[in-house]
Amino acid sequence: MFILYSKAFHVIGMVAWFAAIFFLGRIYIYHKEAIENKEKNIISLCEGAEKRLLYIILLPSAIITTVFGFILVYYLNAFNQGWFHIKFTFVILFFIYNHYLIKIRKKFLNNSSTPSAASLRLLNEIPFILLIIIVMTVYLKSLLDIKILLVVLISFGLFYFFYKLKNKKANKIN
Repeated sequence: MFILYSKAFHVIGMVAWFAAIFFLGRIYIYHKEAIENKEKNIISLCEGAEKRLLYIILLPSAIITTVFGFILVYYLNAFNQGWFHIKFTFVILFFIYNHYLIKIRKKFLNNSSTPSAASLRLLNEIPFILLIIIVMTVYLKSLLDIKILLVVLISFGLFYFFYKLKNKKANKIN
């Protein structure tokens, strides 16, 4: 029964964590556009929203997900299973992404150079790709399926990159 509750809290924490990350990325876009348009009211709203989201939702849900994740790793002996190493790699990448978002917030607060709104939009796609990989890794648990998934995601990523590049060139011509 303890394992079922651990799984439930792990998933609930993960959902809240990813929701916070998606929303934080969107707030950064609004923040950057407010800076470009010199809208001081919007800038202060964004700074407050970023702080509340970070400390009230993102960090607690990251801690809950991590604690219950390690509990599950221990009780399910996941370190001895191949699929877990793939998941763990992408979870570490997700932590790095989180850290990068926190650095961006510090740059906003210090009025330092931050990525453009377009770059922030593209950056906000990364957690969606990580979410797909992490969830599919857990539910498929087969290295063959994971390889196929990675090929599909990399293909999608390249397609998306070239699509954006093509549109950017088309916008410059117009």
